[in-house]
Amino acid sequence: YFESTLVTDFQLYCDQKWFLQLVQVAYFYGNLLGAITNGILADKFGRRFIFQIYSPITVACILMCSLTPNVWLYGIGTFLKGASVAGIYQSAFAITMECLGGKWRFWLGMLTSLSFTSGAIYTCMFAWWFRRWRLIEFINLLPALIMLTYPFLIPESIRWQYSSGQCAQAMDQIMAAAKKNRNKTTTLNKEMIDVFITQKSKEKEEKKG
Repeated sequence: YFESTLVTDFQLYCDQKWFLQLVQVAYFYGNLLGAITNGILADKFGRRFIFQIYSPITVACILMCSLTPNVWLYGIGTFLKGASVAGIYQSAFAITMECLGGKWRFWLGMLTSLSFTSGAIYTCMFAWWFRRWRLIEFINLLPALIMLTYPFLIPESIRWQYSSGQCAQAMDQIMAAAKKNRNKTTTLNKEMIDVFITQKSKEKEEKKG
């Protein structure tokens, strides 16, 4: 049994039971909103932008849910958490697909999807050990804190940089990756950057025409 639950702490009995369903619906409505808006933002401002904005929001929402003094703030925090988590997952998957090729794209794409299952197992394990809902919420803060490092560790998507006209930055990342992988067979120089920029300019002119 649980020592403390949302129902017992906020007296969600009888005619107040409907709020439990509302909280669950709020999370998935947040997912829906996040899936729509965050995809647009990621295409316009980049994949790392989503990490920079929504990682702190996720941390704040988890703290809000774990320390909330009333059930309404818990519902609002759950809604915002659903929206931010959806955006982070989408951007993480997009970066994985856009920065890799060949067999690595398949395997790491699968690994990204497994993160959802791993998170569910993580939560269930701690829910079995710790029987207080506030403590369970607070424990979920640990993975969220790790996400705060993503903007500093994960580079921007090269494909997004190229598609948005940031060809020089894309080439810098390609050169850095080639150097890190000790790839001496690929010659990367300013001429290749000029080719990228010229090709992008032609694509823009064709769209305008």
